[in-house]
Amino acid sequence: MQLREATLEDAKEVARIQIATWKSTYSGIVADSYLDSLSVEKSAERWSAGIRKAEPGKFLILTDDGVPRGFVSGGPLREPIPGYSGEIYALYVELDWQKNGLGKALLKAGIEHLIALGMPNVVVCVLSENPALCFYQKMGGAILGEKVTTIGGKEYPETVLGWFHKK
Repeated sequence: MQLREATLEDAKEVARIQIATWKSTYSGIVADSYLDSLSVEKSAERWSAGIRKAEPGKFLILTDDGVPRGFVSGGPLREPIPGYSGEIYALYVELDWQKNGLGKALLKAGIEHLIALGMPNVVVCVLSENPALCFYQKMGGAILGEKVTTIGGKEYPETVLGWFHKK
């Protein structure tokens, strides 16, 4: 496995991993009509734009023999949370590669990168019904509270978890 910065050439694979993961993880949680509407091509365009404007190291990808198997993206908080400055925006691992330590490696790398950028206290927001919620807790994330997010016009509860590191 190799951890490296994502490039524009990775955008379609990143989109494929994200959408496949959403469809398997959120089936029965998020409306089927929304999941059915997801497009790798449209998502790849958004990821290309995100990668293009990303700061160095903001977007990391884990590969096996050069093929992307998972990714993490993070940066400054999108919404203020007292005492916290950084946020993991996205962390996805290809379905066949889950439960093999890739998520752990990506989360650790994402948090370490944010700490290096001066954002030592990091959060992640996870749909409360997402089975991966326990993964973040096992990785030391403390539940800070809940909030609501809107997906496809419908509201869903999210659990906010945080890692606090002293400078």
